[in-house]
Amino acid sequence: MNPVKLVLTTAILATMCAEGLRVTPSDLGAIWKQPSKLARGVVAVVVLVPIVAVLTAALVRPSRPVVVGLAFLAAAPLAPFVLSKLAKSGEDFRLAASLHVALAALSIFTAPLALFVLGRVLDFPTTLAPPRAIAARMFGSLFLPFGIGVAIRAAAPGVAGRLRKGLEGLGAVTLLVALVVLLVRGRTTFLEFGVRDYAAMVLFCVLALASGHFMAANDAERTTYALESAARNPGVALLMATLSLGPVRGAVLLPYLVVFIVVSSLYTAMRKRALVPRPPARPSTA
Repeated sequence: MNPVKLVLTTAILATMCAEGLRVTPSDLGAIWKQPSKLARGVVAVVVLVPIVAVLTAALVRPSRPVVVGLAFLAAAPLAPFVLSKLAKSGEDFRLAASLHVALAALSIFTAPLALFVLGRVLDFPTTLAPPRAIAARMFGSLFLPFGIGVAIRAAAPGVAGRLRKGLEGLGAVTLLVALVVLLVRGRTTFLEFGVRDYAAMVLFCVLALASGHFMAANDAERTTYALESAARNPGVALLMATLSLGPVRGAVLLPYLVVFIVVSSLYTAMRKRALVPRPPARPSTA
């Protein structure tokens, strides 16, 4: 394992374990008790985002690598780090974590099917990725570290808070180091794409956020559904791309990651302002 991949893996494991320390085993069943909310998540994340990829390709007409790259991203939901953003959103983290884990489990089967359909619609070769390969990726990056955090919280709730802060710090530092190194190493990658390509990435991200935003059942859950929709899993996308196309560089992944960070940060800032209670108007003294 090369140093960058080791640092990134450390960041994922530390962050996911830290987020698992926020919830109890009973919390993870919350979404299954609200099937309508789970259905909204499935529609937003699994159905609408692939449609967004097709619309983006038709409207913007970016270069072929961007069309194919966005298709692989659209088929691969649930970025590992989205839970840390949701924990700071001010919304119900219990619902967010339960929805995230449920959609991750479903993606083992929905991701290959979504990619298969996108390949036919956008006319690029695809191989139906075996669910076990995606399950293995999800297990290592989500289920195992998150489950360890949940188990520690259940067994020793007194130390969960202190341990979570330490793991959050480790995850943030290692993620920052990994991103800086990736940006420095891949700086020439950004020059490979034109204005139309970046416009497509921005539009894809905005429409994916909108898909989740408007599928939420109420205003207090919009950030959760929006981020779950727009945050795609580059590891799963690259896995399916490799299975379908052979060894690939994944050049679109880094630019899209930067676009997602910028656009989602603007969105979450707007949502935080919208959720802040306004002071009551002063009565008129006239």
